[in-house]
Amino acid sequence: MKKPMHVAAVLMVSLFFVAGCALQMKPRPSSGAIASIGTSKIAQKASVVISDKDLALEQSVHFGLVGYMSPVNVKVGETLKVYSEEYFGTIFSEVAFGNPPAENIAVVFEIKDFDISAVGKAAHLELKMVINDKSNKQLHEKTYSADGKSHGPIYLSSGTQQLQVQETTQEAFQKVFDEISKDIKAITFR
Repeated sequence: MKKPMHVAAVLMVSLFFVAGCALQMKPRPSSGAIASIGTSKIAQKASVVISDKDLALEQSVHFGLVGYMSPVNVKVGETLKVYSEEYFGTIFSEVAFGNPPAENIAVVFEIKDFDISAVGKAAHLELKMVINDKSNKQLHEKTYSADGKSHGPIYLSSGTQQLQVQETTQEAFQKVFDEISKDIKAITFR
């Protein structure tokens, strides 16, 4: 009798350990959003600069019993990098990350705010972008802000929570990068 109870106890502890592990998420922009940017590329090499602090930024989102057992971790900094790669790869002739060499323009990002207070709430993103030309002259500076769509709080499973968080995060980033894309197309590069 002790052996089955021991096995059951080990299984229960394992279940709580697995259920308590956080889900990871790395959203990607939709193909429709990428297509809306246009087909003509700007004949410039761009270097995207994201600080190590911002690149490592994550936010854990949870709500209710399911959420506390399986929070959704939004990798905000990695999401910024993914969106930069996807959008700027479509806009510029070449994109690199890190400190720009002399022949590249610099696109410098700073995450001012990212928040999803609970599953079912809308993601809020504030992102500052500065663009400097090859001679380090500032061409553009703006703080972009957008909210994703909020969802009705359905807490049936960790998968449902992850989907809600992913959708609102993607929408906030997509709105910001759509606006960034329009602004970049209006800049005169030399």
